[in-house]
Amino acid sequence: MQKKVLILILKMDILGVSLFKIIDILGNAYFNLAFTVNSNQYDDLKKAVNSYNMSEKYENYKNPDLFYNRAMVQLYLENFSSAHADLLVSASID
Repeated sequence: MQKKVLILILKMDILGVSLFKIIDILGNAYFNLAFTVNSNQYDDLKKAVNSYNMSEKYENYKNPDLFYNRAMVQLYLENFSSAHADLLVSASID
């Protein structure tokens, strides 16, 4: 999968898609992957959180969807205080 992700990132970079958006999409992909049959759910959810964290560093503005998506992953990981904090930020932006 990593090779496919790298190819996708290169193609998106050529098309002028921002690094923030690429990493955000990667986070969404890991979140969805966590619920497939052959998934190591915990690891995939942690990768999703890490991708969302990286995406936050590269964005030029606050994106409520990023914080909401990360909150949903945190709920599955039972990190309730982090989920609550992200939901508050998402609501304050939107």
